[in-house]
Amino acid sequence: KAYGGIGYNLMGKGMLDEGIIQTNKAFELITNRFGENHVRNTELCTAATVYYMLKGDYEQALHYCDKSMEIRKKVFKGNHYYVGNIFNNYAMVYEEKGDYDKAIEYYQKALDNYSVTAPLAMQETLTRISKVYFEEKNYPMALVYAYKTIALTKYFSKHKSTFILQNDGKEKDTWHYFDLPAVYL
Repeated sequence: KAYGGIGYNLMGKGMLDEGIIQTNKAFELITNRFGENHVRNTELCTAATVYYMLKGDYEQALHYCDKSMEIRKKVFKGNHYYVGNIFNNYAMVYEEKGDYDKAIEYYQKALDNYSVTAPLAMQETLTRISKVYFEEKNYPMALVYAYKTIALTKYFSKHKSTFILQNDGKEKDTWHYFDLPAVYL
């Protein structure tokens, strides 16, 4: 577990090559001790997905998505929050690759796996779909998904919607939106 944590931290600091070395060490240790299908290996596959995506090796990134999905489907049957996370990983790779149709397809699959017990994951995915449509210059669909995000946010916060507009975490402005019907979700 320590090697995996070191790998994440190094990658987070931009030291990608050093981070993947530590991540691979963690994968090897966990595989030797618990077998390849241990849940912890899916987290390490996610780290490898991010590494290869940032390096521009999208095929290798998708390989690690496949590997992670294979393990997670063995551990978690049916629709599950963690399987949704892997669909999000696929979508991010396709988005980075510029294949926006595939990205939206996988973000939709992620949403299908999230339930009301995972509102933050649903919000993030809806926001990412909105961003992909925006990148495609499909502004009406970008707005639809932005409104879905807002509606979900309002639902889970009892109709209080706050947007943090600065990276420093200080609330710069608070916007309140009208309630959208649940059909938008």
